[in-house]
Amino acid sequence: MVTERSQVYGRNRTALQRVQPDLARVVEEAVVRDSVRWVEGRDGTPTAQLTPTDTHCRWLAGSSVPTISVAATLGAFRDTGSSVLLPRIGTGLEALYLTQRLAAHCGVFVFEPDPWRIKLVLHLHDYSLPLQTRRVVFLTGPALEPAMVEFLTENEGFDFPQRLILPWNLNPGQQEALQTAMRRAGHAVEENRRRRLHTLSTQSASEEPRGRTEAMRVAVVTVDARPRSMSRAETVSTVLAALGCDVIGCIPRTPDRCSLLARAAAVVEHRPDLVLLLNGTSGSLADVLPPHVAVASWLWPDAILASGQTLGTTAAERVFVADIQLLERTADQLAAKTMPPVLLEVAPLEITRAGGDGHSHPDDAGSCQVAIFADLADLQAEAVGVTQATHRTLWESLCSLAQERFDEWSPNLGPELLRVAERRTKVELQEDDLRQQFLAWLVERVAPTCVARGIARSLVRSGLAVGIWGTGWAEDASVASAYRGVIGDMDQRHRVYQRVRAVVFPNRSVQCVADGLSVVVAGALPLFRRLTVPLSDAHPQLHPVLELLPTFDSADEAVELARRSVQDSAYRTAAVERARECIRAGHSLADRLQQILNTCCPTRD
Repeated sequence: MVTERSQVYGRNRTALQRVQPDLARVVEEAVVRDSVRWVEGRDGTPTAQLTPTDTHCRWLAGSSVPTISVAATLGAFRDTGSSVLLPRIGTGLEALYLTQRLAAHCGVFVFEPDPWRIKLVLHLHDYSLPLQTRRVVFLTGPALEPAMVEFLTENEGFDFPQRLILPWNLNPGQQEALQTAMRRAGHAVEENRRRRLHTLSTQSASEEPRGRTEAMRVAVVTVDARPRSMSRAETVSTVLAALGCDVIGCIPRTPDRCSLLARAAAVVEHRPDLVLLLNGTSGSLADVLPPHVAVASWLWPDAILASGQTLGTTAAERVFVADIQLLERTADQLAAKTMPPVLLEVAPLEITRAGGDGHSHPDDAGSCQVAIFADLADLQAEAVGVTQATHRTLWESLCSLAQERFDEWSPNLGPELLRVAERRTKVELQEDDLRQQFLAWLVERVAPTCVARGIARSLVRSGLAVGIWGTGWAEDASVASAYRGVIGDMDQRHRVYQRVRAVVFPNRSVQCVADGLSVVVAGALPLFRRLTVPLSDAHPQLHPVLELLPTFDSADEAVELARRSVQDSAYRTAAVERARECIRAGHSLADRLQQILNTCCPTRD
């Protein structure tokens, strides 16, 4: 056990030295008290006892079962997309527990006034990876406020933690003191960063445009920390570099790359000709950009836009949207001086970032030849807040009816299904607002889930080798043999695309179209649900490609298309190659990005 503790501490010490060398020296010099005894908790977890007297001992953080006490204390924790602060190190498991429940761009700050306790915990638990990826930051010192201010002043890439997780054993006075210290630290950090942004703005304003003979410099910026969005931004950066641009990516992969100040400093230092923002607009970043820098926003179908959010903050900012419906929505949200948005439809994302190893992974697709990627919504009444007994009865009947008639689904069918459910249950919705809410749930949650489930079940029953990825499938016994787990990152998707013959998209959406184009690039055949409107209306730019790809109207047609794609290699290969050729002729990601460059920086042609 002594050797094991030494090895764990050695790994942690090396990691801490790389990211926080000053703290590593303080911790290394700290002396763990002689009263500490290394023991195994009653749950089998390595821990320690503090023995102030020969007759009395105290467990570390007051727990003899660290895994159980941590789960009990933090079990209700929910990720809100921001970093958190632990004002004490506890058993050492608390911070590790939180990193498993926070998104990868969120960090856990741990303040511990006694550095010997940090050293003790680093002997017990392996923190090497969370330290290296900046998921965990240790702070020490006489008081919380100066420790927070000093670290966040020196490490401007981190956002200030938005949540304070108070230990259970503090009295009200201690809790209030910690809350006050955190507020004061937050105000101090905000003021320091405001001054730093002003300095950057002054520095940027004095810069002259660079010479036209140099390679165009582009800063690719996203504040969207969802894995799909970050992978997209990295792919965009790679393709821009292949076009000859000098590219810097400001992408919040880790907690130390998330703050506005980090983005502003990187952009100002890079001196770009163009700032390309993905799924967002310039906002406060515009304050540090000189007038000669072009700004473009490219909004994809999964962009999250707040109601009433103003898009475009300068007259020179251009807004591109990847979906004709999004084009109509954003037209009303543009700032007064901003030029009209430009339709720039989605393009295939070839996975080129370093996260993948470039090799096929048999376990990603196994022996399956047909893949389905779909997340199912939770259709329990509680999930949508339907609590009244009669409304619950109506909701359950509506969900059952939608599953029965999934093959007939179109948005126009919604009112009819609701009327039939009302007749079946003898429950009538009298209020128009409530009726519209039920219809909205039907369109947004119920129908997509029932359609995906119905088509997947038909494919599995057909005897084809089917693989299903997504949430909500685990309890469906009829597809249990085909279920492969949750949807992974874009690298995993691409590896599956490379190994299967066809990918079925049960529901038609612009994001599915983007994924389908990537399927084509990977060499498989995407099978789309047929649209109820002309392709040229729904996809003014992409319809030449999409017209070359097979579509289906029913589950039976989906099964037949999937079977043909698997069994008729000549048919599949010809269809894929025709679509690939069309993509290469003007619908690749490089083509879309070149259009942005030509529009925003025409003098650099």
